[in-house]
Amino acid sequence: MTIALLDVAFGAVAFGAVGYDALAEVEPACLTGARSFADRGQRRAPQQCRRPTIDWSTPLAEERARREETAIASDTSARYKLSFSVGGLYLRSAPVAASLYAELGDWSKVRAGLDAGNLLQARTVSSAKRISRELVQRLREFTDAELSLLIEASSPERAQLLWAATCRRYTLIAEFAEEVLRERFLLMAQDLRPEHFEAFIRGKTLWHPELGELEQSTVRKLRTTLFLMLREGDFITANGLIVPTVLSERVRRELSKHRPSDVRLFATREVA
Repeated sequence: MTIALLDVAFGAVAFGAVGYDALAEVEPACLTGARSFADRGQRRAPQQCRRPTIDWSTPLAEERARREETAIASDTSARYKLSFSVGGLYLRSAPVAASLYAELGDWSKVRAGLDAGNLLQARTVSSAKRISRELVQRLREFTDAELSLLIEASSPERAQLLWAATCRRYTLIAEFAEEVLRERFLLMAQDLRPEHFEAFIRGKTLWHPELGELEQSTVRKLRTTLFLMLREGDFITANGLIVPTVLSERVRRELSKHRPSDVRLFATREVA
């Protein structure tokens, strides 16, 4: 009886000590106070796990609950798209391509026009084709209304829109934005460092073995491109400090029409 009571107390103290930042590690273990020390480390199926009582009124707690439900429902076997190593956010090129689409109404013609006139000012024909292909793939994630806004947007609005489009195109970037950038901001961490990306990749390897097959040089290239986008969009400083995002009313309105959950991609306390 005494051992059981001590075990309950130990479990309660252990959970209180780790706090929200280690919640992901504590929950799957399904620690129960009445079990022995030897059994505590055993895992159960996710549907058998019972969450500890926490304050669901906070943005961070709400997002973690939603993310857990999404993870259980989603197919984690889908391979990540990793072709974002070409270019950054395309802050200057995107309005050119969007304007061309408004005129032609056909993305294949837009690509042909960009390539033929070297409108993206690439150094070689091959690089021009790679850039136009990547740019068009991202812009296709927009609705017509979002494309119209992109053409007339201010610099901060353009960065916010293009970051959302990039995250829609690349699930890996979206998950990094939500699980690392936004979460660190909500936890009041001030910086975002390369090692955070590397730890993120290691954590995803369990569900996505293709990440474990990447050469270190490829991981570095992906990380370099991702951090370039974050700096170009003024989402982090040159020194890696997180810059809070203030979504403009126009951007917030258009994003909420198509995909309200896109707010999770930014360092903001706003919720969808």
